[in-house]
Amino acid sequence: MFELVLMDIIMPEMGGYEATQNIRRLEREFNLSSEEKHFICGFSAMLTPETQKKCLECGMNTIMAKPLHPATLKQLLDEN
Repeated sequence: MFELVLMDIIMPEMGGYEATQNIRRLEREFNLSSEEKHFICGFSAMLTPETQKKCLECGMNTIMAKPLHPATLKQLLDEN
């Protein structure tokens, strides 16, 4: 079973990119297996090719546009 993290890109204090990088660093430090790693889904109201690229580069598994509809979330869960 995986841990699903819904990561907002823009947050106060620490943005989603930095938070994701920190999560991935800790996963490496604790030598987590593939099954133990978090599935990180970024969220952004400004879903551009640049945003998508940056999300994947920082370690997110995927990104979705806001607002997120329940059917879209169910599909994400079913696929992973």
